[in-house]
Amino acid sequence: MIIIPYIELDGIRTFDDTYIRGLYRQMVEDGTADTVFMDGCITDEEGFLNMFKYGGNNLFVLTEDKRPVGITWLNGCKKNTATAHFCMFKCIWGKNSVDVGKQTIQWLLNLKDETGRYYHDVITGVTPAKNRFAVGYIQKIGMNIVGEIPGLTWIAADGESSPAVISYITRET
Repeated sequence: MIIIPYIELDGIRTFDDTYIRGLYRQMVEDGTADTVFMDGCITDEEGFLNMFKYGGNNLFVLTEDKRPVGITWLNGCKKNTATAHFCMFKCIWGKNSVDVGKQTIQWLLNLKDETGRYYHDVITGVTPAKNRFAVGYIQKIGMNIVGEIPGLTWIAADGESSPAVISYITRET
């Protein structure tokens, strides 16, 4: 597996806009877009592109044999922590999606800057509690559940707030 960050190098992004829009299209085809974005913040390809191009989210494309098999992104980045989000594509469901998730989370935890210092000592997660599949997945990839906070997430389809599961992982755990 190769993890490729969506970054700008010397004025050129690692992926063009069409490719990033295609990642959202894949989520729609797989039936995961509405679940991943339960809060209704992203509803189309353009919003998805803008979220990563201008929204302070750090996107990483997970690839096997040069094809995307999932994405992860970090936001809420502070001195030594960030919040992670995942979406695995249907092509690896039931196959190696847990292994891909484990490799990805370890890769994120072991990212270092040019001085050799780790970017993140801990990665956190905020998962809508009603998404039982996602809650099970984050546990399988090594995230530790701290508990639930009532009303922390907004579920657009229900028009109401809902509990969220709080989780974390460190290099040591």
